Amino acid sequence: MTVEVGSITATTILSESVSFIEGALGLLMIYTLQLLAAYFRRYHWFRNLINNQPTLLMEGQLILRGNMKAVRVTEGDLRPKLR
Repeated sequence: MTVEVGSITATTILSESVSFIEGALGLLMIYTLQLLAAYFRRYHWFRNLINNQPTLLMEGQLILRGNMKAVRVTEGDLRPKLR
């Protein structure tokens, strides 16, 4: 959320094509969505919807490609994490 708020604020300040009202509305929407997500997290069905379950991508030196495909992780994403 920090990146979104910074990006909206910077764009509002620096861009001539984005008005103050549009920037303020964007920030209000981000904060509203954050509050709604925090409220609905108390419900099990919503937590299951937005939380990721841990997925094993490697077992020893064996790369589990089926699991990588299921969570949309490429080998290029994985290799830098192994360094």
